[in-house]
Amino acid sequence: MEQVPSAARVREIVKGMSTRRVLAAGDLMLDEFIWGKVSRISPEAPVPVVAVDRETFYPGGAANVARNLHQFTAKTSVLGLAGEDAAGARLRDLLAAGGIGWMHKFGWGMPVFFAGLAAVSAMFFLWWKDVVHEANT
Repeated sequence: MEQVPSAARVREIVKGMSTRRVLAAGDLMLDEFIWGKVSRISPEAPVPVVAVDRETFYPGGAANVARNLHQFTAKTSVLGLAGEDAAGARLRDLLAAGGIGWMHKFGWGMPVFFAGLAAVSAMFFLWWKDVVHEANT
């Protein structure tokens, strides 16, 4: 049977992480959330119409793992492929603003996970993969 570490041992491990270097490697993606309230049902189709309040963007995939690890050690980096598009640029900006080092190779369009939220419920999820995202002009 597997032993569960004591609370004291967990505190010791977490405290020791502050001096360690950590590299998260994997798929990099951008998580995008659009928040709002359902204002009505569309007359064109039986779907809710959401009055948008705000948009939020977060590092996703391995970039999210690096973001979480950064809470334990300032020496956190992420390794993965980042798109040469607007989503890739936004992800790089988020990582830099969060103090997370990144090693990447530019490639195709950035994978984006999109969630439409009304109040506290997810209305729908969209997944862009292998799609080129162009910068707004």
